[in-house]
Amino acid sequence: ENSVFATPNIDITNAALLGQIQINKSGWYTIEQSVCGTLNPLSAPLIVWGLAIFRNGLLVPGTTFVDMTLSPDQQANNTSSLIILFVNAGDILELHNMTTQNLLLNAISAGTTGINAQSNSASFKISSLKFV
Repeated sequence: ENSVFATPNIDITNAALLGQIQINKSGWYTIEQSVCGTLNPLSAPLIVWGLAIFRNGLLVPGTTFVDMTLSPDQQANNTSSLIILFVNAGDILELHNMTTQNLLLNAISAGTTGINAQSNSASFKISSLKFV
């Protein structure tokens, strides 16, 4: 929904609406993703939730990262990862939920306090290392 900075090499026109980021220049990129989310309702046994990077609609091997809500009292969990990936010009990158349940990113109520009061969110940071 918000971008801090973008260059002509990274097109974020469809990021907020479709979750798609287009790379316009081939090269090596670092991709950092972080998610603070909630599964609701929690199932028994508790399940692991995960996300992964897709390129042009296909899972990029080695990009899945997971976490687990430890108890029904836990409001949210945070997980993050960093990968280095070669991307071709025109490739579309997306962050996909790999869980069978919805991963909620809506904000936690303002009255929530303590260690479980994280603000749910997702971030996706792409930096170029070397253009080819």
